[in-house]
Amino acid sequence: MKALSVGALAELMQECLPHTRTLPATGDDLLDSSFRELGFDSLAMVQFAEALQDKLKVVISDPELDRIATPRDVLEYVHGRPPRDRDADR
Repeated sequence: MKALSVGALAELMQECLPHTRTLPATGDDLLDSSFRELGFDSLAMVQFAEALQDKLKVVISDPELDRIATPRDVLEYVHGRPPRDRDADR
């Protein structure tokens, strides 16, 4: 599996959004925004997970995908750290 840079992640995310939408944030603002804030609905998230699998050979199961809330979570997951259990934070 390859490392995933912030720029490559942003490009992949943009590919999964409808062509009429663009990512409204960059840098840390992008990494810490929720996918919902960035315009991702459930279909876009599934497409994004499939794109990660195709390009990086990383599989994100449905339960894991449900716990991934931000692009930073994706980077952590891809680089070998499981997503945080956000319910435990409450």
